[in-house]
Amino acid sequence: MSIEDNKYSLINWKNINIPTIAITGGKGGTGKTTIAINLAFLFAQNNNVLLIDLDVDAPNTAILLNSKLKKIKDVINFLPKFIEDNCVSCGLCSKACREHAILNIKGKAPLLLPELCSGCGACKLVCKNNAIMDDKKIFGSIHIGKINENFDLLVGELKLREARSAEVIKATKSYALELIDKNKYDIIIIDTSPGAHCDVLRALYGIKNILCVTEPTPFGVHDLERIIKLIQHIKMAKNVKIILNRADLVKDGNKIIENISKKYFVEIISRIPIDIAILKSYSEGIPVVKKYPDSPSAKSILELYKKLEGIICQ
Repeated sequence: MSIEDNKYSLINWKNINIPTIAITGGKGGTGKTTIAINLAFLFAQNNNVLLIDLDVDAPNTAILLNSKLKKIKDVINFLPKFIEDNCVSCGLCSKACREHAILNIKGKAPLLLPELCSGCGACKLVCKNNAIMDDKKIFGSIHIGKINENFDLLVGELKLREARSAEVIKATKSYALELIDKNKYDIIIIDTSPGAHCDVLRALYGIKNILCVTEPTPFGVHDLERIIKLIQHIKMAKNVKIILNRADLVKDGNKIIENISKKYFVEIISRIPIDIAILKSYSEGIPVVKKYPDSPSAKSILELYKKLEGIICQ
């Protein structure tokens, strides 16, 4: 049974009755993960928190939290296996394969290029001679870690050289629903991949509170606008806010982000300054709000946390 057919399917994220926050941003390197781990740490002081790393191409929350992960399961999908005795080389499977992963060879069983296969199963559906049986392909894996008594970390990771990151995201969110069923979490925080594409869309699906992290640069403006358009397209989030990281990076840099804020009616909820303390906390694997609580960045993130407490408790 696929994850689309049970109570742990992606669609059921819209029915979660506990607060959910996604940390996203159109541009890579803006500080999404920094915000995610520090907010999760602050919320975990008084709540049971599940932080989900859905940047499956390059998950790094565990590194920044100095946490050891345990593999829970592999993300597996269908892979065709051809039965040469039954195959009549009709070519229907090759024609049905949108990924061009099957080469039809006259007089022989088709040649499969497994690295291109998406696991959709179209080839098996069109085969009229029972010449295709089920095999499996591992796309990635799901891992879990325990940061402290109130703080769990769930990580999806794409297998090296695989391209089907969407499958890993769906499977990780599906497994997260199982954890939510078993454990009494008070809040769920998701760290998405950068960009404004289908992987981010799947990560944001069903999330009620979304924080878009950006920086005061032309690239930051361009990609912030793209992610806001994506969020407004799915029409699910209850609250969408902007976090302006490295707010003092350039003189008058705030103005270009403020223009986007006014254009799309999305509030800038926090301005976080450049701070060497964040770099130091990276190297030590400890959230800056814990290691350097009196630093300018930690104070800004603490203020953000207090604002979010008021928003998600409405």
